[in-house]
Amino acid sequence: MKKYYKIIPIGALIILVLLLFINYLYINDYTNSIYVMTQKDESGKIAYYEINDRKNYREVEKFKPAKSKVLTLNNCYNMKKVKEESETSLEELCTLRDSQNDAVYLTQDLRNIVSLIGKKVHHEILVGKVIILDDDYYVVIRTNVNWYSPCDLYKYNKEKKELEIIYNFNKEEVVGIKLK
Repeated sequence: MKKYYKIIPIGALIILVLLLFINYLYINDYTNSIYVMTQKDESGKIAYYEINDRKNYREVEKFKPAKSKVLTLNNCYNMKKVKEESETSLEELCTLRDSQNDAVYLTQDLRNIVSLIGKKVHHEILVGKVIILDDDYYVVIRTNVNWYSPCDLYKYNKEKKELEIIYNFNKEEVVGIKLK
């Protein structure tokens, strides 16, 4: 009978170690990941990360961001007004501009993205970008939140018509991305 008292705790410990190991492998799986290049606020230093679909990251070697089209959000600073306006005036309140500072026609996907930004963001937008890469849309939103300086990176899910958070950076701005 005393044998069982020794075997049960050892068996439980082995099971716990196995579960922790499996969890570690699951969390650190980077097969579905994206490479993100950021610039740190204080130092201006460039950092390179790989972020998996479980919102874990690791630093990686320097890489060149993929060639993409970057659109800048303009006039989206008063998100309360954007939320209150009807969809027909959304283009007037929040415009997207290309690298030549020309206004961009809002396709239905871009209209959805601007509308979702209006619903998600509750603070003044300091930086807003839509990055178009391989027919996918990525959204970078930097807001003014007093002592905290968040920069959120989203991916637009076309099927669900949702902005899905990839990662929330603090005191870093996303300056480039590359798909794996």
